[in-house]
Amino acid sequence: MTGVANLNVIESPERLLKLMNQQKTALGFAKVQSLYLWKIGAVETVRHLAVLVGRTERTIHRWLEIYRQSGIEELLKEKPKTGRPKKLKIEQVAKLQQELRDPAGFKSYKEVQLWIFIFWEIWLSYSTVHRIVNQELKAKLKVVRPRSKKQLPGEVEEFIATFPEKLKLLLEHQKHIINQYQKVTFWCSDETRLGLHTIERFEVTVR
Repeated sequence: MTGVANLNVIESPERLLKLMNQQKTALGFAKVQSLYLWKIGAVETVRHLAVLVGRTERTIHRWLEIYRQSGIEELLKEKPKTGRPKKLKIEQVAKLQQELRDPAGFKSYKEVQLWIFIFWEIWLSYSTVHRIVNQELKAKLKVVRPRSKKQLPGEVEEFIATFPEKLKLLLEHQKHIINQYQKVTFWCSDETRLGLHTIERFEVTVR
């Protein structure tokens, strides 16, 4: 790796994985993740490592140099916070509002938090993200209902609206068979009803 020749990560992969899970910030996680990927041989160049952890090559070079000279404790040492906490600029809030209006939306505040960090490298607390989304932007997170990849927009609504009539026609068409029974029961599995997966069966239609 250019600039960090003879780098020897002394911690074991298991130790690094444990450290990753112990990190309370995305910055600390990315630092340990960089060492882990290097340790297991998942990367060969700084450029490749930078792409995987979402940082610049200069940042990766700096992290690895600190580790080489002072070890992992120095690498993970947090600088004391000074001044006012970071906050989003007006244009950044506007961009976030635009993303929140997208039909796909965000599923959780953690997802919003990570999105802000990836785009602007600003790590806001969970409570700050919650306040911006709910109080400042008056937005709600989208609850995306799972559906079949083949399902077209409006199909569910059309099915609900036309099913009673189609079932009535089907029963009328097969009256000579149905009259042999006391009742007809329509059933489906809970997973299908809730849209969690699609069960393919024979299609019954009326001509």
